[in-house]
Amino acid sequence: MFKKLFERYARAIANERERESFYKLFCACIATLIASLVLTAALIVCVFIFGSESEPTNIFVAIILLVLLLLWLSAIVATFILLILLGFNYKKALSRAPSMGEPAETAKLRRQMSDPAGYLYTYFFPDEALRAEADGIRKSNTTTYATVSAISGIIAIIAAIFFISADINGNSLEGYAMPVAITLLFAIVLPFSLLLTRRLKDVESRQKIQLENNPAYAKNLELFTLYTDFYKFKGKIYLIFVAVGIVASWVLAVLFPSLLWSVLPLLIIIIGLVINILLVRGLRAKAEPIEREIDKQYAARTAEQTATVQSGAKDTANAEITGKTEITSFAESSDGTNQSTDGGHTAELGAKQGVGEGNDEENI
Repeated sequence: MFKKLFERYARAIANERERESFYKLFCACIATLIASLVLTAALIVCVFIFGSESEPTNIFVAIILLVLLLLWLSAIVATFILLILLGFNYKKALSRAPSMGEPAETAKLRRQMSDPAGYLYTYFFPDEALRAEADGIRKSNTTTYATVSAISGIIAIIAAIFFISADINGNSLEGYAMPVAITLLFAIVLPFSLLLTRRLKDVESRQKIQLENNPAYAKNLELFTLYTDFYKFKGKIYLIFVAVGIVASWVLAVLFPSLLWSVLPLLIIIIGLVINILLVRGLRAKAEPIEREIDKQYAARTAEQTATVQSGAKDTANAEITGKTEITSFAESSDGTNQSTDGGHTAELGAKQGVGEGNDEENI
């Protein structure tokens, strides 16, 4: 049923049995998530219909609300547990060392999915020193961002609970719970996010100068520019939807302070999130061919460097062999000369001895 959604994840797992197991868990997650969304919509509709009454006059309505609430909580808990299991097992599979005979594309996809930002940095930052610096900043920013998000989330929940329970002169302020919570969440997280990206922008600008000055990295520059242009406008569309949702939530809260109509603008934010996901998919569709070209160029450069090194080593070995041969020839010729010299000395000595003996005979 969900094989099209799972296709990208399936390519990162080589083992057939393991892939089938992950697919079943993935389907369970999607099913419980859909059930959670449907039950959430049903609860909102029921609250809008019966929320005007302080107490349900019909016991049947109360039972329906209670059953929906229990089912909703069960679906939320089940989805949460299944997502944790799926994430843990999938991360474990992605971090596993490549098996024997595993396709190179599978190993590459695993690396891409286990650390998407780190994977992209190999293309954005050919300079290893700048890449290490950028990666260190990114990891530090991620930790800080997660901490700030958690703290702001807790503050937003506390504020929402306060407005839900608040009662001024018999008037409920439930309608303000949602806009206050969302406003606090984004008002805290967004400035921190902008501050954290400043350090990274400095490293990116230095790397961009290197890419522009080196023709060998033309494709890297093309990919870098593609992402930069995307985040100038398309990457900010989601923030526009969030801003519109917050404003709409405040308007509904002012108009209906004692009702939960201010929850409806969440749909605007969800629509913005879906649009952002589709836009990112389009970006990746344009980026992947460029990445493949960069991989080919890198492989060609690596092969050329390897061939150069091997050629140099071969020339060195040949030079050593030639040198040894010359030394051997020189040694052999030296031995021959020495032998000839020794033979001449021997003959001369023999002649002298012969002359000496002849003179002795004459004297006698």
